Amino acid sequence: MQGREFSKEEPLKRIKELLDVLLADKNNKAAHIALAMELARIGKYERSIKFFSSALSIEEDYLSLYNLGSLYYKLEDFKNAIICFERSKSLNPSFVMSYLVLGLSYSRRGDLKAAKMNFIQALMKDPSNRVALTGLSILFHNSGRYLESMNLLSKIPATANINERLLRLKSEIFFVSGNFLKCKEELKNLKKVSDRFKSYDAFVRSVPVAIYDDKFGTLEDKISRLQLESKTNRESMIKLSLLHLFTGNTDEAIDCLFEARGV
Repeated sequence: MQGREFSKEEPLKRIKELLDVLLADKNNKAAHIALAMELARIGKYERSIKFFSSALSIEEDYLSLYNLGSLYYKLEDFKNAIICFERSKSLNPSFVMSYLVLGLSYSRRGDLKAAKMNFIQALMKDPSNRVALTGLSILFHNSGRYLESMNLLSKIPATANINERLLRLKSEIFFVSGNFLKCKEELKNLKKVSDRFKSYDAFVRSVPVAIYDDKFGTLEDKISRLQLESKTNRESMIKLSLLHLFTGNTDEAIDCLFEARGV
């Protein structure tokens, strides 16, 4: 099938050009696909679905099926997403992305067995795939298989872009399994990437420390007193954690909370 160079100007002009092409040749599959992609870029997902579907009615291909399935997934129509990804997978069993989003789709539908199978198949083709490792780890975590969940997370390459959800998952698994030292480390890593942690830190640092001074002394005086008491007093350790939060020292605050567990 012959391709065609389309204008690189604004989307509406490209869309008009593509519609003109289809008026002249309604069986131009490349134009159907290009139009579907342009419509998806500007958020016209229902219209995009129409043109991906028309392209597939001319001739099926795994990539258009994957793109169509991704649109259904975005619209939370997981039933149709699954149909598209299953077909895409059958046309090209080596295309890992179909397995990944298919696993996510089954998970959203509550079919955890099918989700697990697709994540495993993705890992058989790409053993270090972060999405598959994370997805399968979450399934294990939710079924109480914490050691297996952590084992999968440990296989994610150090160079991978670790997101907030993954760090929360790791910290929770370490906490549930009783590894409080590693849990504390992951919480400290989490505060570096979480927007909520960052905005809190920024707010606290914007407040003058002197505002916490009262008849009981300065914030530093209170911290010093509590540091002497806290080694044997759980309540003092928790208070000390709160004071460290007021100073913006969230690492120390996290340390104190975990130390309070052992007091």
